[in-house]
Amino acid sequence: MSQMLLPGLLPPVEPPPLRAVSAPTEMIDYPDIPGTIRATHAKRIGAAGERLTDSLLIRWGFHPLEAPESEPYDRLLFVGDDPIKVQVKTVTHPRGGFFTFTLEQGYRRSPGGRHKYRHGAYDVAALVILPENVIYFSADPRRVQRVATTEIAYLRRKPQASFLDAIAAYRERRALGA
Repeated sequence: MSQMLLPGLLPPVEPPPLRAVSAPTEMIDYPDIPGTIRATHAKRIGAAGERLTDSLLIRWGFHPLEAPESEPYDRLLFVGDDPIKVQVKTVTHPRGGFFTFTLEQGYRRSPGGRHKYRHGAYDVAALVILPENVIYFSADPRRVQRVATTEIAYLRRKPQASFLDAIAAYRERRALGA
């Protein structure tokens, strides 16, 4: 005996295999993937860096707010009464013993290309080293910043240390009017 179908309702469908609905198969071995695949999925990797940043901040009791795509920062965070604009940058591999971050806005292939952030566009950078699942927070306004591979163990042991340092440096810079 089979169950009658009601008009507009379909019988249950066998779900597709897990691999068919999970991450693209070419990303499944991340971080051990070729650079061409990393480049193809750069937006996805950047989004993962943003989510890792959110995860840490939420665990520390903050409520990061996602900024609109048109803003030059990714998150707005209130530390006490201070609104802090956070720019998230994500890297996937070191070169010469360093993870190097270039703090630029835009995309190479877009009509406007890549360009420097204007002064004050963000207050703190969250420098995400995605394959290591660590973040170095910085209030340094320099366009290029580096994190040594030797710092990874410390960032794991004391993940909030660079965040607290960056907030203190931002507040000091703001107090000096810089």
